[in-house]
Amino acid sequence: METIKYKDFIGSVEVSIKDNCVHGKILFINDLITYESDTPINLKAKFKAAVDDYIDTCKELKIEPLKSFNGSFNIRIEPEKHQELALHAAQEGLTINKVVNKAITNYLERSSQASEVHNHHTINIVVEKSYNDLIPENVAFPKVNNDIIEFAPIAKARAN
Repeated sequence: METIKYKDFIGSVEVSIKDNCVHGKILFINDLITYESDTPINLKAKFKAAVDDYIDTCKELKIEPLKSFNGSFNIRIEPEKHQELALHAAQEGLTINKVVNKAITNYLERSSQASEVHNHHTINIVVEKSYNDLIPENVAFPKVNNDIIEFAPIAKARAN
């Protein structure tokens, strides 16, 4: 999902082909505030206006505009995975919470690096012949003299 940001607020950006519009909602708040436009550029302006209006409304009502996160959430997994997770965590001397926290940390680190792609390739070449065996007799190698390339035969000296 694509998002837009303004002040401390994040909004979603969605496209409706059926309705021929772009729309979204302010994320991570305790209310539902949506915005809609006919173009992406106008959507950003609509988002900013919705955020400003929401902030004003929250001030009038004396409520916090942003949803608070307390660090606790529920997850649902198959009972077999739950049991296996508990077993592996216990064998490593960890709690399930510590294992999940570690997994989330790894996920977030990988996600933040996702925009940077680095491909490193290593090629290992194994030569099973000596250097002298690779040079044929009387091969011409180029020499450069005053911008003129000359080819001169080189006699191969064998190291035996």
